[in-house]
Amino acid sequence: MAKVNLPLQFKVALALFIFVTYIILPGGAVKRETFKTCEQSGFCKRNRDLADKTSVLGKSWSCPYELQPDSLTFEDGILSGTLRKIDSSGEYIRFPITISFYTSGEARIVIDEERRMRGLIELRHGSKANKKRYDEAWKWATVGSLELSKSSTFDASQPRMGFSQVEYGPNNMFRAILHHSPFEVEIQKGDQTHIHLNSRGLLNLEHWRPKESGRSSSEDDTTWWEETFDRHTDSKPRGPESVAMDINFPGYGHVFRIPEHADVHSTLGLSVSRQCE
Repeated sequence: MAKVNLPLQFKVALALFIFVTYIILPGGAVKRETFKTCEQSGFCKRNRDLADKTSVLGKSWSCPYELQPDSLTFEDGILSGTLRKIDSSGEYIRFPITISFYTSGEARIVIDEERRMRGLIELRHGSKANKKRYDEAWKWATVGSLELSKSSTFDASQPRMGFSQVEYGPNNMFRAILHHSPFEVEIQKGDQTHIHLNSRGLLNLEHWRPKESGRSSSEDDTTWWEETFDRHTDSKPRGPESVAMDINFPGYGHVFRIPEHADVHSTLGLSVSRQCE
């Protein structure tokens, strides 16, 4: 069989044709209307509205979550305590918090809702769903050693100053500073803060509450109990339960493995995920 030498121009045209056919055209065939935008997703819109509200209020905004200093206990590298929030009806909502400090220098913060943990909520529509929040994400998200830093130290003399601190990790070279009111966490190495949680006060742990007809509230509850998209209705038997928080990395220009919806106001200069982005 004779060997056919194709012209270079033909080879380039063929390669472009294959690229367009198998890469670009399938992308253009995606039905964008089947994917929710933030405006169409209740939990996303609620938390984005909160972020916009705090931006307008500026320094007059104060995060409603407080760490109760008299609730703190520390043993074998684990700090336990309770966050408290006053909701719009004046009721105190309690959120147990546990911070585990590891020899690797990592710290794992777990915040839950007391009422859900104890099963003291009512599920709607006769649902048999678990009353607790999903609490196993750490099994898939934690990287590195899970050996507790039992040599870590808890400074119990600081609560009068409005904060508590734990030194942990190799040679206790890391420090966690927990501000009580409003609640914030700084992770330091030496005297430099590398991670700052809730510095803008955007922490939002949506707690369980019963659905009440004719209820008057300053909060928009239209998507708390159900929402419909693309002919599918989510009945939300557990009510609203989203979680949001701002996380900043002071002085850093590049951070890897961050969540998809990262904070545009951080020092990383990321683009905002608004509208169709």
